[in-house]
Amino acid sequence: MIIATTTKFDYETVSDIRLQLTLRTFELAKIYGYKVVAVDSNSDDFFLERANVLGVKIFEQKQSGMGNARREAIMHAINTAASIDSFIVWIEPEKCNIINHLSRINEYEQANHYELILFYRKSLESYPREQQLSYSYGRLLSEYLLGQSIDLFYGPVAFRKRSIEYFTNYVSSYSDKWDSIHIPKLRIIAAHIPFTQITIDYSHPFEQTSSEMGNLDLFLKRTEQAHELSIAYIAEAKKLGLIHN
Repeated sequence: MIIATTTKFDYETVSDIRLQLTLRTFELAKIYGYKVVAVDSNSDDFFLERANVLGVKIFEQKQSGMGNARREAIMHAINTAASIDSFIVWIEPEKCNIINHLSRINEYEQANHYELILFYRKSLESYPREQQLSYSYGRLLSEYLLGQSIDLFYGPVAFRKRSIEYFTNYVSSYSDKWDSIHIPKLRIIAAHIPFTQITIDYSHPFEQTSSEMGNLDLFLKRTEQAHELSIAYIAEAKKLGLIHN
């Protein structure tokens, strides 16, 4: 198993909560013995030096844009992985608490059956209110599109073998931002590639929730994200023949 992520921090964000949580992610990964590769966009020396000490392999971003950065990170993870049977785990870097649940993947890695693993959180109560609503909406959308409740808007995902090319070869018809990770999942499911969903008792970092509550800019960002993902998921579902109206 190898973790892929992207980073971008400068001097103005040295004390930023996201930066501190990202370093905690790297610390936990080191404790658990997980390799981490990160594609970085012009972060300052403070962050890069700390990441290096924690064993993270940092690669400079070559092509601009969120989607390109994520695909580059996945490609570097593939090249670092021990074999094609190894799972690549994509996470947003500040989601430090997800590291505590990745050991669940090992049993599936050894079973050699599933090629896509999704995560389903038992509770959303640790999130700011707008995120609780957004994630709940994503779950409801999955029932319309796939006939089952899936944590459709949740970013972290594990994949290997045939699933890999759905991420690395993805060409966006949308914004090439959040869809760069989410639409490949839908295409994999539609292609009947074996997948499963692991239920985890995930808790959002308290510091992040506290700092984001009551922040109008972040509220608008979450609204934009839910809107863009909904449009992309529905449009893609129609292309894939999952819905017909």
